Amino acid sequence: MTSDEVLETKSEVEETNDEMAEVATDVEELQAAIEEGLESGETLVDLGGAVEAKIADGEGLSEDAAKIAEVAIESIRVRLGMPKSVGRIPSMESFKAPRRRLEASRVALEAGVLTPSRRSGQDRRFLQSGLGKDLGPRR
Repeated sequence: MTSDEVLETKSEVEETNDEMAEVATDVEELQAAIEEGLESGETLVDLGGAVEAKIADGEGLSEDAAKIAEVAIESIRVRLGMPKSVGRIPSMESFKAPRRRLEASRVALEAGVLTPSRRSGQDRRFLQSGLGKDLGPRR
């Protein structure tokens, strides 16, 4: 093997190593995004369970509990890069009057906001494509 061939082979090996390092970084970022999505989904399921319990008690969410849920949902929505139209719960005014709390809680739960298993196929596809195509938040 000539010295030129050795240098060329060395250059090819270095280039391959650089490409492999980039792929490894991409895989790590994708794994982190998937883990974040799974954790967010678990949080939504937990919130949904809490809402279901309040509905079963015949109370619905208090205004304070609804505000906390809204902040949690908004945080997850932004972190996952979901559009603003996804993850909305009824307005806070709906949770002020005890008579309306129960209905507002049902609306939030039935809209699929708090339980990913109840999301429409379109929302699931968006989440899957969003995590697969763009690891950063969409703006």
